[in-house]
Amino acid sequence: HRWRDSLEELIPPRFREPFSRLFDESGRILESYVRGQLLIGLIMAVFYAVGFYFLGVPAWAGIALIAGLLNAIPYVGTVSGIILASAFVLADDGGLWDIAGVLGIFVAVQSLEGYVLTPRILGGRLNLHPMAVFLGLLVGGKLFGLLGVILAIPAIAIGKVFLKFLRELYQASYFYHAGDIHESQAPSEKIEERIAEAAEVVLAEQVSKDAEEETESVA
Repeated sequence: HRWRDSLEELIPPRFREPFSRLFDESGRILESYVRGQLLIGLIMAVFYAVGFYFLGVPAWAGIALIAGLLNAIPYVGTVSGIILASAFVLADDGGLWDIAGVLGIFVAVQSLEGYVLTPRILGGRLNLHPMAVFLGLLVGGKLFGLLGVILAIPAIAIGKVFLKFLRELYQASYFYHAGDIHESQAPSEKIEERIAEAAEVVLAEQVSKDAEEETESVA
């Protein structure tokens, strides 16, 4: 909240209201991202638990929960889960085939998470195409490493909102419409009104897509 207040203080008061609404939408996107990550972690924990149970891993439920919920931090959940599961298997007189089974479970669940859960769940909640999510993770990880993987998806979602805002602002400008419309239909010369209208259009699009996504989920 302090960061947001400091940022809003830099915006001229006459422009503050529409930008405040865009910041609200950015906050909603981050909230959806966190909830999506928690949901993915719980789903992965269930799959880990099923695999560990049939493999006979001691303390299978606790290890599965740790590995699933820590998946929000790239590599941490996977590495912790592999170490814990392997250690418990070895302590229970398990062999190399049991360790291979543990690794196989992690490969299968991680593949499910990377190719299905993250693109579908986070992409749906943030109004992003699954391919955009997948490519964002690849590019973010390549350019900025661990931090890029963590921040790639929310950064793309928030950037999409503000890019739409700039698009609407441009398409409402006199430069865009010059020569195509009558002077009486020309956009308002007041930049405050154009900014407010552009923000209104973008937020209306977000609400509409959220409603469509909720309807599809219910169906």
